[in-house]
Amino acid sequence: MKRTLADNGFVWWVGVVENRHDPARLGRCQVRIFGYHSEDTSQLPTDDLPWAMVMTPATSAGISGIGSTPTGLVEGSWVIGFFLDGNNAQEPLIMGSLPGFNDGFSTGGAFQDPNGVYPRDTGNDVHSRGRGVDPYAGQDLSADVNLSADIIDIVASFEGWNPKAFWDYAQWSIGYGTKARSKTEVITKAEGRARLEEEMAGFAATVNSKSSSFGYDWTQKQKDALTSFTYNLGSGALNTVTDNGKRSNREISQAMLLYNKAGGKVLQGLAKRRQAEQRIFLAGTPDEKIDFRPT
Repeated sequence: MKRTLADNGFVWWVGVVENRHDPARLGRCQVRIFGYHSEDTSQLPTDDLPWAMVMTPATSAGISGIGSTPTGLVEGSWVIGFFLDGNNAQEPLIMGSLPGFNDGFSTGGAFQDPNGVYPRDTGNDVHSRGRGVDPYAGQDLSADVNLSADIIDIVASFEGWNPKAFWDYAQWSIGYGTKARSKTEVITKAEGRARLEEEMAGFAATVNSKSSSFGYDWTQKQKDALTSFTYNLGSGALNTVTDNGKRSNREISQAMLLYNKAGGKVLQGLAKRRQAEQRIFLAGTPDEKIDFRPT
């Protein structure tokens, strides 16, 4: 009689999460495993895949609700693990995830997110602030891109919340004004907040870069105001509102009010947003620098 895992064979595997909504709420995932499970979903639908437990670190007690959550994986995550029952291959255990490089979006088939939500983008799977180089500005993040929590909350209130994709003049948007992955996408508030923070960090990096290259040396409040401004209008608006670094801080604050139109019409919501951004910008401008103009 085989009594140990070693006796029954230690079998590694790699697979893709297709469902993370564990009815037992243990953080388990249904995983389609390469070499073991068919890619034909008519033969083996997601609902029939085995539930895999998720290993947590030794810093998590795994009992009495003490420690970290095992619920970080999403549909489409590539995972690695082994079978607790060895060669019988019926009891998979997830040891960790495998970030990679996406060359396309999910089509809803096998070994993908069946809901078509993940991956959210093509390219590098690692979070943009975890790569060492910011993809929006190409700058070394060791310089520390600051983004205050206040301005994130303010932008969220400006943008409003919509869990479903909607047409926003030039693109399909979702959540707090971030770009939707498809016109049928639906997301949670937590996902919307994460996308907002990620996109705003990119615009904050651009503002930091221009502050240095133009020679303004803006304060944090000025940067916050301009980050909100460029998040709404695009990075190119930073060049036009500063006239490529030729305007004074006072002139910049005045020019910000002109960007109050969408579809060729003045919108009261945009007018109020520009006024709020102007107030934040001026509140962060030292008196001695209000008329400062880079030489």
